Amino acid sequence: MKYTIQFIKKELLQFKLIFIFALLLGVISGVAKSASPYIINQLMNSVWTTNNYSLNYSIIMCLLFSLTWVISAVARFFNTFIIAKLTETLMAKLKQKIFNACVNLNPSLFLQKFPKGASSILSQSLGDLQIISAGINNLSTIFREPFLLLFSAIYIIYIDWKLLALLAVVFPLISFLNKKFIYLLKSQNHSNLELQEDVTQNLKEGLEGLRTIHSFDLQEELTNNFKTKVVSFLNMQKRIFKKELAISPLSEIFMSLSMSIILLYVGHQIMQKHLSIADFTSFLFAATLLQASFKQLQTAMLRLQKVEVALERLATLFEKTSNNEQLANKKTKPLKPWSSIKINNLSYTYPNSKNPALKNINFELKKNTSLAIVGESGSGKSTLVKLIQGFLPPQQGSIYFGEQNIAEVSSKELLSNISLVDQNIFLFSASIKENILYGNIQKKHDANLEEDIISAAKLADAHQFITEKPKAYNSFLNVEGNELSGGQRQRLNIARALFKNAPLLILDEASSALDAKSAEAIQSTIDKLIPHTTSLIITHKLHSLKTANHIIVLDKGSVAEQGSHAELMQKKSLYFRLAVKQGISLD
Repeated sequence: MKYTIQFIKKELLQFKLIFIFALLLGVISGVAKSASPYIINQLMNSVWTTNNYSLNYSIIMCLLFSLTWVISAVARFFNTFIIAKLTETLMAKLKQKIFNACVNLNPSLFLQKFPKGASSILSQSLGDLQIISAGINNLSTIFREPFLLLFSAIYIIYIDWKLLALLAVVFPLISFLNKKFIYLLKSQNHSNLELQEDVTQNLKEGLEGLRTIHSFDLQEELTNNFKTKVVSFLNMQKRIFKKELAISPLSEIFMSLSMSIILLYVGHQIMQKHLSIADFTSFLFAATLLQASFKQLQTAMLRLQKVEVALERLATLFEKTSNNEQLANKKTKPLKPWSSIKINNLSYTYPNSKNPALKNINFELKKNTSLAIVGESGSGKSTLVKLIQGFLPPQQGSIYFGEQNIAEVSSKELLSNISLVDQNIFLFSASIKENILYGNIQKKHDANLEEDIISAAKLADAHQFITEKPKAYNSFLNVEGNELSGGQRQRLNIARALFKNAPLLILDEASSALDAKSAEAIQSTIDKLIPHTTSLIITHKLHSLKTANHIIVLDKGSVAEQGSHAELMQKKSLYFRLAVKQGISLD
């Protein structure tokens, strides 16, 4: 229970006073209920011993009996209520912690650390937190029932210690079985949660890829695949349930055998006048309380084992993201104003790859000029962008913004100097206005906010289609932006980048995911922007590069050639061949 104990110490003890108060209520609930066997004993003695019988005394005992159960019930209610409220607070904090960990994770390391993608984290956010929530609510049982168990046992000792000894013979055996089942369930709970991740991932893919699925007539194939995974998940659930459900009947069988021996012993003791009927009645009541309490503890401990597995998985999630945070926190220097970006002997090789993605890259991008990086897929263009953004650390060489090596600059400072428009068009579930505002959220209280948003939209040629919508800039978009065409969505991306107004604009295959007409329109917008910005253009399409001040051609991670469009066309080398291949005019 390593992770559960750590969780209680770190998270629950933040609410120490209220948590202790809840536990105290649990103690009161257990102690109050455990007093009832003694009251029954006194009442039965009064009834069976006619010389001592008193109606008033019996009424008082009955009222006391009811009072103990009322006190127990009220204390239990508030104990459960407080723990439930604490659980809600802790779950909200954990969800926030998971979200913070994920959004602060280096984008380039995301798939490396989470091969199953977003669905694995989605599963943890939903499935694991639900398990933890149920487990924390069980803490009220785990801290309450031992007191009822203890005081019931003390009362049985008070009647006759041999009764408890006979009853206790079976407890070590039940505890041993319980421990064995918990050990077996731990590995199965791990497998069960992994299967749940697979099911979640398939469900997510099925919803997000509807057009692709129908286009390739994959409904039946994917339905069968999903059914296979659901059946595997269901079978694992059944195996776990069987083990969980087997514990209670086995415990009851052993308890019944123990009780049979006890009844023989009690009958003999009553015949020998060593025990009274009142003692026997109150013993049965105490034994019933003890057995019920023991059973509840067993169930709670089984659920706690699931919590241990879920907390272990969350600890792994936080561990995977903490290294990135520690690395980011080490780089704290601000980025000073710069007049150029210099790349010196830059090389990078991905893990598990023999060939370098980039090798000895050198160039300089001066402010208010445009530089294009071209090359076919796999030439290292995207890797270069990730290195400039600081998402990947250079293995050899350096990147300088002005006189500062970005290895010494804080990630936040570096990225505040870069606006990015890439082929992966992403819109938030928010209004058009908010989607543009997210380019520079610090400006949300500016007096000229509306004018600046409209200005950015106009520069991106987005203002017209926005104002044609009934709610204009207040129109709400979903994540996919299905209400807009591909070109319109990319224009909003460009508007967001322009609203940021960063010194460097990176256009990473900005029009490659669009149809020819939309791509041409977007390129026209980009061509108007380039002369007024410091631009780094990443593309494999050459038809738009005549306006670039300088072009670098990458081939298999190395610089193959560089120059202006005209110069490269005259060389009739790789750039020329790419131009011919793409039908570019040779003029």
